[in-house]
Amino acid sequence: MIRQRSTDSKHIERLFDSLLDYAAHNDEALALFKRLGRYYYPIDPETTEHYVLAYKEYYESDDSEEEESDE
Repeated sequence: MIRQRSTDSKHIERLFDSLLDYAAHNDEALALFKRLGRYYYPIDPETTEHYVLAYKEYYESDDSEEEESDE
């Protein structure tokens, strides 16, 4: 999609959704998620920010909960 310079928002958002499921557990998926975010941000900053915040909410909140339970 990036190589083809796609701007199909529905397709890109489906890809974001798929990558979001794996990004915290797979380094390659996380790298692709970040690359897609850098590509899509100039096209649709609001949607890109939504996915970045979703990643942080899903995965970074899990990390802080695990740290609290370890104490």
